[in-house]
Amino acid sequence: MSKDNETKENLSAYKLAHKGSSKHHGPLIIFGILVFVFVVLVAYLVTNQIYMTKKSDEILAHQSNCTEFKLLGTFEKRDVYTACLSDNIETKILLNTYSIPNDIVNNKIRIEKFISKLHKAGTLNDGGTTIFYNDDLVVVSCHKMLDTLDQYGKTVYVDDIIIGDSSFGYSDDLCSVKLK
Repeated sequence: MSKDNETKENLSAYKLAHKGSSKHHGPLIIFGILVFVFVVLVAYLVTNQIYMTKKSDEILAHQSNCTEFKLLGTFEKRDVYTACLSDNIETKILLNTYSIPNDIVNNKIRIEKFISKLHKAGTLNDGGTTIFYNDDLVVVSCHKMLDTLDQYGKTVYVDDIIIGDSSFGYSDDLCSVKLK
């Protein structure tokens, strides 16, 4: 047998022995990549949730000494106030940067839409006051039930919105009365 024929036979035998083996590695590689991506995603979500829970707890526990409230106006049937804000705060939410409170006053963003893009720190058992935040702002969306009734016998709620910087905290009496 010549050397060329022997090499061809060895090559044919090798191909026959390993026929289809590379097809089985493809799905395993894809599965491995998917498992890796899943593990990284779960680790990110757990870390992010721990950070958000810690930040929410800090905001809810922080008592504010702020007594300086400024009425911005009435937007979407709710009075909107700033709390101890001397200037506008530039804040980035998703891909947009907003200048708060100017962008609310100038109708560049609706107040409810803006609030919906923030993180929720918690809801209080006072009728539904909810506190939202991001790295730059804390927003208190009051919905506190008062101990009075209106002329039709319905419960009166304080539905104000208060916007403060990241150091602003909630106090129990914050939504107890109209700030006007």
